[in-house]
Amino acid sequence: MSYKKMGVFLFFFIDWRNDSALSNIIDESGLTMHGKLAWNKKNCRPRKNGFKQQIEFIIWGTKGAMPKHDDPIYLPGIFNYQTLSNKKVHITQKPLQLMEEICQIIPPNGTIFDPFMGSGTTGHAALIQGKKFIGCETVPQYFNTATERLSSLFLKN
Repeated sequence: MSYKKMGVFLFFFIDWRNDSALSNIIDESGLTMHGKLAWNKKNCRPRKNGFKQQIEFIIWGTKGAMPKHDDPIYLPGIFNYQTLSNKKVHITQKPLQLMEEICQIIPPNGTIFDPFMGSGTTGHAALIQGKKFIGCETVPQYFNTATERLSSLFLKN
């Protein structure tokens, strides 16, 4: 079955400055936007005489028909996870638990594609859930880090 018939999920992490522009691009591209999630980063830096940039939006949608689970799942719309401060390898590295929770929406045996793989957190979450993973990264240092991280998951088993 081709991806056009089965459909794929899309997730875009974005801050408020680019939210409306990306939403417009998604609408004009033929993708179906299903909504916006929020990641409450909890421990972000304070802003002098202002508010913390504590929320990162996650725009989610599909290309093609929305893949279905055999058993319905119900996931939250707000995720509360601290940013990584002491073990961060990549500047925008997400907590593994956040990505594990988001990856639950992908049906069993599904494939997750991350075109900006960074340190490989999405791939890590996908593989420990028994899903397939495809990742791309243009920065050699991050590509090597992600490759080592994901390879080590296979060596543990």
